[in-house]
Amino acid sequence: MALLAACDKRPETPETIAVTGITLNPTSVELTEGESVTILATISPDNAANKQIQWSSSNPDILVSNGTVTTSFKPGAATTTIGGRPALGQGTITATTEDGGKKATCEVTVFAKTIAVTSISLSADYLFLDKGQSYTLEATVIPDNASDKTVQWTTSDETIATVDQNGTVNAINSGNATITASAGGVSASCAVTVVFIPVSSIFLDKNSVTLEKGETITLTATVSPEEATDKTVRWTSNDTSVATVDQNGLVTAVNSGIASIRAVAGDYATSCKVSVIVPVASVSLNHTELTLRTGETALLEAAVLPEDATDKTVVWDSSDPNVVTVDGGRITAVNFGTAVITAQAGYQLENCFVTVLTDSPEGVTANYLGGEVSADDGFVQSGRLGFSVTNMSTETITVKTVQLFDGNSGNGADILSLDKDIAPGLSQEWGIDIPAAGIHWPVAVFTYTYRGEEHTCSAEYRIIQIKSKRR
Repeated sequence: MALLAACDKRPETPETIAVTGITLNPTSVELTEGESVTILATISPDNAANKQIQWSSSNPDILVSNGTVTTSFKPGAATTTIGGRPALGQGTITATTEDGGKKATCEVTVFAKTIAVTSISLSADYLFLDKGQSYTLEATVIPDNASDKTVQWTTSDETIATVDQNGTVNAINSGNATITASAGGVSASCAVTVVFIPVSSIFLDKNSVTLEKGETITLTATVSPEEATDKTVRWTSNDTSVATVDQNGLVTAVNSGIASIRAVAGDYATSCKVSVIVPVASVSLNHTELTLRTGETALLEAAVLPEDATDKTVVWDSSDPNVVTVDGGRITAVNFGTAVITAQAGYQLENCFVTVLTDSPEGVTANYLGGEVSADDGFVQSGRLGFSVTNMSTETITVKTVQLFDGNSGNGADILSLDKDIAPGLSQEWGIDIPAAGIHWPVAVFTYTYRGEEHTCSAEYRIIQIKSKRR
C-alpha cells in the first residue's frame, strides 16, 4: 500500500512568470536630420516569460523599428525653432509589452541639418544709373537648401547710391559706390556708377490747337536725349483766363481768346498756341410739329445760343426728302407721310416732326403688324393677326368692315363690322382671329368711306414659318 501511494505523486508544472514593467533608456533623445539612435528596453522581471515588445511613434516622419529610431522628413520641410535651433519636429516613441500591455516612452526631437552658404551671386556686377533712377538687384544663394539664406544689403556710400533690404538700388548723386550682399558669411558686390545727362531739346506734338470752351486736350512733350537724367516737364499758361494747363500737359479751354502754353525741361522750352472758341449751346425752332398738305410750304426759323457763339451756321436736313424737302429752313410737302426736319448748329440740334396729308383716298393705307398662327397639313387652323389702318388724307375716314381672304384661292371669311372713325394723321390697330375654316395666305381687306364714297385698302401676311400642330 505504501508503494502505491508513492507512485501516485505527479511532477509539479513550472509557474509562468508575468511581465510587471518596462523601462526605456534613454527617455529623451535629440537627433539631427538623417541620424538614427537605438533605444534600449528593459523588461521586469528579468525572467519574465514573454518579453515581446510593440514599438510605435506619434510622428509619421519619426520612425521606429525594434527600438531603432530613424527620420523621414521630406527635403525642404518646414522648420520651427526649439532651443534656438531650427527643428523639423518632435514625437513620442512608445514601447508596449505583449504581456500585460506595459508601456514606456521616449521623447524624440529632430533638428534640421545646418547647411552652410557656399556662395552668393548677384544679377549684375556693374550698374550704370542716371541720377534718380532705381534698379533692383537679385541675389542667388547657394546651395538652395542652405539653413539661413537671409541676405543683408549694404552700400559703400549712401550719398551716391542707397540700397534697401529688397536689393533695390537708388541713384542719389553722380559718383561711384559699391553695393554688397552678404549671406552666411559669404558676400558678393556690384559696382554702381551714377551719371547725370542734361536735356538738349524739347518738342511738343502740336504747335497750335483750336479748342471749344470747356474742351480739353493733352499735349505731349518729347525731351531729348532719351537718356537725359531728368526729363521732368514743367507746364505754364500765359493767360489762365483763356486756357489752363496742369503738370501732365492737360490743357483746359476756359474762355474765348488766345493763350500760349509753355513747356520747359532742363534749360530748354517750347510752346503751343491755343485758340479758344465758344461752341453752340442750343438750337430751338419756332415749330416742333407741323401738319401740311402736299404742295404746301412753311418756314422754320432757328434760334442759336449763346449769342456770342463762334459759328452759328445752321445746317438743315430731312429724314425723308420724298415726303418733305428743306432749303434754308423753307420746307415743302412733297408726298403724304411723315418726316423729321433737323436743324443743327455746331454739335446741337432741334427737330420738327412734319405730317403731310393728301386730298386723296390714296393717303389711306393698311399695314400688317405681326402675329402667330398654327397650321396642319399646310392650312392655317388658328391664330390672331394684327393689322392697322393709317389715315394720311385730309378728311376723317370711317373704317366700316374688314374681311380676311385667302391669297391663293381668293376665298373669303366672314365680314367683320368695325365702324371706326380715324382722323387725319392717325392710325387704328385691330387684332383679327383666323376663322376655323382656315385661310392659307391671310390678306386683310378694309372697307372705308372717304367723303361719302367707299374705298378699300389691304395688307397681307405671308406665312414664313408655321408652327406644327402637336398630334
